[in-house]
Amino acid sequence: SEKDEIYHPVRSHFSDLNRLQNDFSYTWARVMQAKVDSQNNATQLRELLMSMPLAAAAFDSSGHILMCNLAYNDCVGDDHAFQKAIYMRAMSLILGAPAEEHKFYRDDDITFLFISRSQRDNENMGMETWIFFGDVTDAKKQELQLAQTSKLANLGALATGIAHELNQPLNLINLTVSNMKHLLSLEEVNREKIEGKLSRIDDAVERASKIINHMRAFGRQTDLVLAPISIIDAIQGAGLLMQATLKQDRIELIVNAPENLRQINGEQSRLEQVFINFISNSQYAISTTNPDQRSICIDCTQDESKVTVILEDTGGGMDPEIVSKIFDPFFTTKDVGIGTGLGGSISYGIVKSFGGDISASNGRSGLKIEITFPALL
Repeated sequence: SEKDEIYHPVRSHFSDLNRLQNDFSYTWARVMQAKVDSQNNATQLRELLMSMPLAAAAFDSSGHILMCNLAYNDCVGDDHAFQKAIYMRAMSLILGAPAEEHKFYRDDDITFLFISRSQRDNENMGMETWIFFGDVTDAKKQELQLAQTSKLANLGALATGIAHELNQPLNLINLTVSNMKHLLSLEEVNREKIEGKLSRIDDAVERASKIINHMRAFGRQTDLVLAPISIIDAIQGAGLLMQATLKQDRIELIVNAPENLRQINGEQSRLEQVFINFISNSQYAISTTNPDQRSICIDCTQDESKVTVILEDTGGGMDPEIVSKIFDPFFTTKDVGIGTGLGGSISYGIVKSFGGDISASNGRSGLKIEITFPALL
């Protein structure tokens, strides 16, 4: 949709690149088939390539560049190492396949390109490889900033519950210190009782520190680098931040997963954000419909190639037309002033950026979100 492309510039760029590749293939086919006025068709092809907003370049069978357009020059310039890296990566792609996202390290920074390639037989030069790519680094950073804004909004929404969760260990510490003062005022000091009180204080401090440290880690600005991460750690992190509000609404969070669940390639706090978004939505649905069974179940399974996570609540589900829209930007079923309407859209983008897939449907007693990720060996 139009909204989808506006708020997902990376996906919009991907579509543009595939359209331009198809335009090139179509125009080249016309050049090859033309029996008359072929010079005009060749000129049309060259004009198309030079005016492309995305980069295009031709290489011979040895990897030497034959020609390129202005967009290619603007992106690559005189960086021969970068040019070689792009060529080698493109040559590993399947001919004519849709563009794929690739990451390059350049000048102590990361560049993200969507790349595709085509081939044509040049009567004079032999087989040529045409490489098309679009630089989506700025778009990726925009999506990351949007996700960061949503993440901070989540923390704000959870602030009351987290404050309550922190208040419990603080009250425990206050009470325990008062008891210790009383014990120390006695003529006989019971060392064993005092050590027990100190142990309780230590446990309370550790509990509070765990929540605070996790809030700081979750709220921190993340980078674009993906690494092996644990899905279970992300679910547990989301549960830690959500536990107070879930407890207030008498909602049980149930997690089922094998002990040896394989890791995926991603970024921990962004995956945690996905789970917080959907757990929050489920919590709202359950609180609104008020069913007898109040639970959110997260089941994790795996096979040889992928890890699957299914989140299902008891909130009664949604109209099928509404379910189809939950990943659209600014779509929400919550009351005015509750949420931003970006949670589903941002979660979709995060899952896709990890190479995964996500879908929504009505389950047995509520909404079901199914997420799959390529599993690491």
